[in-house]
Amino acid sequence: MSLEYTKVKFIQDKITRADLENKRLFSKDKIYDFDYLILGIGSEPAFFDIPGLEENAFTLWSLDDAKKLNSHIRASFKQASEEENEEIRKKLLTFVVGGGGYTGIETMGELIQWTKTLCKEYGLDRKEVRLVVAEALPSILTTLSEKSAKKATRYLQRKGVEVLTGSAITEVNGQQIMLDGGKAINTNTLIWTGGIRTNSLAKELGLSLGRKNQIV
Repeated sequence: MSLEYTKVKFIQDKITRADLENKRLFSKDKIYDFDYLILGIGSEPAFFDIPGLEENAFTLWSLDDAKKLNSHIRASFKQASEEENEEIRKKLLTFVVGGGGYTGIETMGELIQWTKTLCKEYGLDRKEVRLVVAEALPSILTTLSEKSAKKATRYLQRKGVEVLTGSAITEVNGQQIMLDGGKAINTNTLIWTGGIRTNSLAKELGLSLGRKNQIV
């Protein structure tokens, strides 16, 4: 972005707190006075107070998130290729996507392709890999027509994906995922794509938040 020949002053800094009443922003070293404040701080993953979810799930919110997940999945395949214990190997090769919206289903699409490649690379049988989508609602991709959502579901199932609808995640401990109804999935890998909320900075700034943590 070029600001040359404009009257715009660009400052790169991290705001730590704000005094909205007196129209001041504070960083570690500086104070910024303003007349009008326009927030463009985006959102962040919502964990809905599910025990253990934030601490034990991978998110896809940034390039760093993606790199971390990439390394983890590759390391899981490598470890599985050297693991003789069947139960441990099964847990290493079980990958769960929490959330059946666009991000979750696109992520599963990537896993379908990439796990096939990784199996060849590490000499593993593709049948050992378990791929699961866990969605709390009765259907995945609920913003699409029922016909399109069913078509997507059938495609995933043909590719060997377990599509668990009506299956809210109730607890995560890093080794196991508990679903509504008491069903458990043993896995080291939960990729959480189940929702977003307003950036927590908004609350720290003293703004009123309403339903789903949206700014009033």
